[in-house]
Amino acid sequence: MPDSLDKVMFLQLVTSQDVARRALDAAQETIEQTRLALEQPEVISRVRDVWSTALGVWGDDESAVNFLFRRHAMLEDRRPIDLIMASDDGAFSVKDVLARLRYGSAA
Repeated sequence: MPDSLDKVMFLQLVTSQDVARRALDAAQETIEQTRLALEQPEVISRVRDVWSTALGVWGDDESAVNFLFRRHAMLEDRRPIDLIMASDDGAFSVKDVLARLRYGSAA
């Protein structure tokens, strides 16, 4: 969750306070959904599995994290982490992209 200074800066950037409040509420809801998802053993298992693969492809934590949290064209412009947390099929799709990266296919 962003710290209070981040919240202030965000609110200054948004022209309507109502819009800003709704955006912050949505962000807090997403954080809560993520927290609840991470309490499920199958989600933890998927995240660990794909993390291991991403680390093997990228070679360092920072690059692997950047991959997981940036939108990717081969994933219909979605973030890999969102797909991993959503389902086994999503994790499979992310691992497919990682395999293409590892073995030099178009990714």
